[in-house]
Amino acid sequence: MSDTSNPSTKQLLAISPEFYVQDVVETAKHYRDKLGFTIDFLYGDPPFHASVSRDGIAIIFHQSSANANQATAEQSQEIKAYICVSDVAALCEEFKSGGANIIYGPEPQSHGMREMNIKDCNGCIICFGQEISC
Repeated sequence: MSDTSNPSTKQLLAISPEFYVQDVVETAKHYRDKLGFTIDFLYGDPPFHASVSRDGIAIIFHQSSANANQATAEQSQEIKAYICVSDVAALCEEFKSGGANIIYGPEPQSHGMREMNIKDCNGCIICFGQEISC
């Protein structure tokens, strides 16, 4: 059990999911153009590693072989990342206007969240969720 009476300097501050993708440049551009992220960096010549971010949320991309990336997308339609947001309905409208592939929602869930799922250019599903006020 942790001691909550003494604030720790050892805090977890962020998490950055890492996706293996076929083309890091095209993926970074997709997140920029369709989802409003900023490209933080493209590393390598040609780029094989990239990062995008928005509102303190970062996603990292690594170059993967075409066969491995396709097999992963075909084998799994599970959510790769869950991002909590302040206004999922407004975000949905922004994503729609940018041409994002919204595959679900936003819809209220029994666990107290309103959620929207998008599918990125690699077939990865990301869920954006907002806590429903009581």
